[in-house]
Amino acid sequence: MKSTYTAATLLCAKPCLAENGATDLTDALNQMISSGSNGVYSGGSGVMVRAEDFEDAGNSQVVASTFWSNDLYMPSQFYPTAGNPWFPNENWDGFGTITDWMTPDEPAGADGPWTYAALGVVVGSGMSGLYPEFENIQKDDWGWGVFYATDSNAADKRCHWWDDNQGYDCPGGWLKDGSFMPNDDFQGAGSFPMGNPESGSPGQFGGGAGCHFETGAQNIDQQDSDDSENLVQTYQCECNYNFKADWSDWVWNFINSAKQKPGFEDRHWLHGGDKAPQWGMDSAICWVNNPRDMIQIQNQIYWLRSFWNNALIPKADWSSSDPSELRKYWGWNEVPASREFMDNPMNWDTIMIKLPAAVCNNADGDMGKTDMPQCLGDKEAVQLELDLDQYVSKQKLQVGVQYIDARPGSSIVFVREYGNPYTDGAGQQQFNWQREFFCANWQSPSGMYAILHSDPDTAHPTGACYLERGTPAPSPAPSPPSTTIAATAV
Repeated sequence: MKSTYTAATLLCAKPCLAENGATDLTDALNQMISSGSNGVYSGGSGVMVRAEDFEDAGNSQVVASTFWSNDLYMPSQFYPTAGNPWFPNENWDGFGTITDWMTPDEPAGADGPWTYAALGVVVGSGMSGLYPEFENIQKDDWGWGVFYATDSNAADKRCHWWDDNQGYDCPGGWLKDGSFMPNDDFQGAGSFPMGNPESGSPGQFGGGAGCHFETGAQNIDQQDSDDSENLVQTYQCECNYNFKADWSDWVWNFINSAKQKPGFEDRHWLHGGDKAPQWGMDSAICWVNNPRDMIQIQNQIYWLRSFWNNALIPKADWSSSDPSELRKYWGWNEVPASREFMDNPMNWDTIMIKLPAAVCNNADGDMGKTDMPQCLGDKEAVQLELDLDQYVSKQKLQVGVQYIDARPGSSIVFVREYGNPYTDGAGQQQFNWQREFFCANWQSPSGMYAILHSDPDTAHPTGACYLERGTPAPSPAPSPPSTTIAATAV
């Protein structure tokens, strides 16, 4: 059941919000992700977002993060924090059953995570501390990074190539000439420091940059092509920049000429066969060294999804105009970023709550442009309250207006994802999706927490969004005493 609301209750619950739910911080973040008017990635320089996993760091020096720019046009551009994105499905990915190795995660269960909000951290103003020469990141010759256009298992299932030893450092062992030698001293590409491995001395960079590794088979399963142009151009599985003039050619090469490594022939998708499952892109995707190329690859993969993706994992109907179907897509890119940097609250601008794409599904068909958190269903609102409480208990988020500018602090914002319609070459209506940071007053179901807009002050001329203790829901009224009179025997 969705809550009912009006503009008055949303935007003028005391303290009153600006009509568009804007604050100084949301304005700044929206500028950072703004699309440009002078070609791809010519507007804002972007932000990094990450879902906190609260797990032990282990030997990984990088963590999976996602780069946001509104030059990216796919929905669901953040990894879910409640539920398994493989669901819903019919226990079939087009090539085999999945129940013996993939199960639904609570609380979303078999319906998947697509109606749930997701929590994460936002790094925007601190991006210059993450990348060298960040002020030049939008120039054509910038190449310090490692950017995957889709989910890629960069931190945990990639092998790092060593030129001098002519072999791969893989998760749990050394791989050379197809022979795997188990050795816990080797932890794979995720154990290297963040950055393009070609930008320094061997071993100095390369975190997450490498070829996809199938842990069960203990071998590399990165897909190639039997075309004259391969999908990758190096032993580190960097993308083939001969496709740079038009990255759609990379996607068509994948669709028409994908070739599996020996031992993985049962993955007989594409190349004139059936379409691939969504997870098939994990082992095919290569990395590029700059955001602009990643943005263009990612858009082409999305626009051409119906030619390569069988829409079974998760099961979706993309021919529908219903946002509940359109949002069921793995829309996040994967950027291996320094764990030390991304896990340091001093580098965070705020905590964000990303709403499901077009969650309100308003009758006027605005496709999410006026989405508010009050449109979350009852169980989804309860889960958001639990997620907020986890952040508070882990001391990643504080409570109270006095902590707005602290790090970690009480600053928090919402993000809506909305679709702009366009007509494709086949005359079908499609949508390009955008993201917008905003503030809204919201109270969690039990009254444990509230998200409020602060009064403007010198530091925050339009106020700020923050987490506060809520007003506990009133206890139900006691039942009236019984007035029934027992019958008396005569």
